[in-house]
Amino acid sequence: MIEIKDKDIFISELFTEDKEKTILQDQEVLKLLFLICDKSKGYIETLSKIINRAKKKRFPDRPEKILGDLSKKFDNKELDMLLEYEKRDKIRVAYLFMFTMGLRVSEAATIQTQDIINGRLTIKNHKCKRKDIRIIPTRTLNVVNDYIEKYSKEIKKHDNYLVYSDEPLARRPNINSNSLRKIFRDSTLELGINEVYAKSTEPKFVMRNGKKIKRSPRPLYLLSSHSGRHTFCMNFYEKSGFDPDKTKIAMRLRSLSQLKHYLKADPMEVERIMLSM
Repeated sequence: MIEIKDKDIFISELFTEDKEKTILQDQEVLKLLFLICDKSKGYIETLSKIINRAKKKRFPDRPEKILGDLSKKFDNKELDMLLEYEKRDKIRVAYLFMFTMGLRVSEAATIQTQDIINGRLTIKNHKCKRKDIRIIPTRTLNVVNDYIEKYSKEIKKHDNYLVYSDEPLARRPNINSNSLRKIFRDSTLELGINEVYAKSTEPKFVMRNGKKIKRSPRPLYLLSSHSGRHTFCMNFYEKSGFDPDKTKIAMRLRSLSQLKHYLKADPMEVERIMLSM
């Protein structure tokens, strides 16, 4: 066991670059340091710097992860093209909820008729395990009411899900979220309004059911199904007079820091502005 007679001398002797490697490898020294640092903010900051320098030495060229955070919003022309291209009414209804109310794909895919009462929608967010109630825009409500009346038999047959599944052997009555994402991606690619801007750099292996499975880098698209939520956010932000608090409520977010993710500049718009200068 190491004995410490003078704490300051012990720390000053250890916190030198030539001894950093020894510090990080000696578990007993590290335990002592953390005990000492518990009562001193200065020592904690110094130890943190040592550990960060060691990380940089070990991973000098480690690239920043690309996980797909560059998602641009639709302009009016692109949205009209998408709605005109899609001939299935139930998919068009899902798109309207995503683009005019900012719903996530999983939320749009699980709407049931009992969720719509007096022009308001109860949004079921299974990820956060909560429900939100929002008014439905007039144009969207009119389309949805006509849709429910036209397809009432099919909707009732599928547990009242608006975006029901046509698959005869489907395990669920509503359309799968991933199927809806694929429909969206295929449509935007065929329309020529979407493109791949990078490949993801997520971990090459993932654990599923206790097994290590290899995962290939996935393509990242400028337009994704989440672009509907981005589009709604930007449109509402502009119509609210650029009010972040009102936009946060409309987006059902808990903090303004979350809102910043959706208010990022459109890279294509930046290029257009630069070309016009």
